[in-house]
Amino acid sequence: MHKLLALAGLAILITGCGASMVNVQGTVTLDGQPLPNVNVTYEDSVKQIRASGVTDSAGKYRLSTQAKDDGAPPGTYQVAVIQPGPADSSQTAPQARLFPEKYERIETSGLTKMVQSASDNYDIQLSQQ
Repeated sequence: MHKLLALAGLAILITGCGASMVNVQGTVTLDGQPLPNVNVTYEDSVKQIRASGVTDSAGKYRLSTQAKDDGAPPGTYQVAVIQPGPADSSQTAPQARLFPEKYERIETSGLTKMVQSASDNYDIQLSQQ
């Protein structure tokens, strides 16, 4: 009987206590215009969780944490938006900036999102200012 209870407790620990994932999707815009092909990163440094996604041609993104498009656990996240690098390493000319560099760092972006529900707005508005 004790072995059965120990195994049941172990199974609960392995599967977790049910930290559910939230479907996080939104649109990234720059001065109201969609930003295609940029990387979006959500980071919770306290829980050590990072989720990311890439915008499509309409600026829409979906976050992935452990599997494609699985979303992110509930919590408060700092957000960074990163423009793509050169297509290959042979390109040596500097790439034109799409938006201010401050948005590319969690520490300087000034962007935060509270992930609670899939029905919440996860749009990200950037400005050239």
